[in-house]
Amino acid sequence: MTAMKEHSAKNSGQAQIERLVRSVCGSLLDDLIFSMRDHLTQPGMLPPGDDISVRQPALVLAFDQCARRLKEHLAAMPLNEVSELRDWLPWHLAEVEDRHLLAAILEVATLDGFYNVDPAVFSAADPLDRLYLNHPELATHTDKDGLLRVANYNAQPQVLFHGGSAVPYHPFLRRHFDGNVNDELIQTLLGVASNGTAALRLALNEQHFMAASAFSAYFERDHWWGPPLSRETLDNRHHVGVTVHGDPKSGLMHEYPRLYVDWSMNKEGQKVVQIEELSDHPGSSRAGLRLVRYLHAIRDIEQGFFIHCDGAVRAYTNEQYEIRTSKNYMTGRESAARYRKVFRIDGIIDTDAWSNIAVRWFRGNLLMKEYLDGLAAEAGGGQ
Repeated sequence: MTAMKEHSAKNSGQAQIERLVRSVCGSLLDDLIFSMRDHLTQPGMLPPGDDISVRQPALVLAFDQCARRLKEHLAAMPLNEVSELRDWLPWHLAEVEDRHLLAAILEVATLDGFYNVDPAVFSAADPLDRLYLNHPELATHTDKDGLLRVANYNAQPQVLFHGGSAVPYHPFLRRHFDGNVNDELIQTLLGVASNGTAALRLALNEQHFMAASAFSAYFERDHWWGPPLSRETLDNRHHVGVTVHGDPKSGLMHEYPRLYVDWSMNKEGQKVVQIEELSDHPGSSRAGLRLVRYLHAIRDIEQGFFIHCDGAVRAYTNEQYEIRTSKNYMTGRESAARYRKVFRIDGIIDTDAWSNIAVRWFRGNLLMKEYLDGLAAEAGGGQ
């Protein structure tokens, strides 16, 4: 079977399962997905464990209501139809035990609903968003780009605690857009802002939040660091132009085929950098859009530190992305269908902190680390 046919068969099986579950559970499936988003519970984390029942009763109830209906339906199905249903499961669930079959079916049925891009993620600071209706005071400290000024708020690396709620950060701040929040990036940004010389703004999830008591921190062992960079290259006003890094192995396991870095001087005599990736990562394809990360920063070359840095996501339609891949230079914001800024920091940002912000924003993209390593070596720096 060709790769295209395998991909088609996988999607067909997933669609069949989702249609079945939706026909049985109806709006209860939507309730489950909504609660999963509230509680940062990815499909692979179903069913909720026994320890979750006290902390996250709404999630457990939503799962149980769906599972109960589905269990009754499966019990009434002929054995040959249950066998066919098993054939629709993806490879990693193909040998699932009978006692785990319900959870496996609901994992597959919630995949698209949980990960698909809701158009609301591109909106900014809409007072009718669920977060602001429940916590209107947050809206008063949120700018037109939908970024909260986090000073005086209890912002932690994984969530922001406020008014009895644990508010997740914007979905575009997840690793690869489909994992847990990029807490190393958030921790770095919070650290830069903690000494009072820089002001940080972060985008929150404006549609979903949970009770503070429902939140449970997680721990991951994958760590990324940016290399120490020298002022010699960064503060050279003649060291400008576009660098394009390409991965000759792009494809499976090499999911970022190209990285664009554009340095220029602005009229104030400051050095400006724009960085954008191309991405073939599965998490970057959502609802007919290709999501790519973008970074913009400004450096005071007289003082030798950055004074501004922001990160955003550009969302291209398939046609726009095809045009984008044909160009070996940076394109403007208008070249993408949608755009959403998710963090901004202004003030004194030392060079090592900026290096870590950059590599952690582009987490998983080895081309970003390669570029910064090259920049360090070019100026005689090193790890």
